[in-house]
Amino acid sequence: MTALLLIAWGHLHGLVALEVFRHTSFLGDHHTETFRTAMRNLLEDIHRRIAVAPAPRP
Repeated sequence: MTALLLIAWGHLHGLVALEVFRHTSFLGDHHTETFRTAMRNLLEDIHRRIAVAPAPRP
């Protein structure tokens, strides 16, 4: 679980740093859409990696 947290934090931090230091300016008006898509993909990846407990049997 700690590794997953560090992966997510590193990804988020990297995207924010790129945005803050304007390294995404070449995207023009699409940098917001790119950031939002990257965050959505990150969340989907996290949900996929978290194990789901099986439903209890009656």
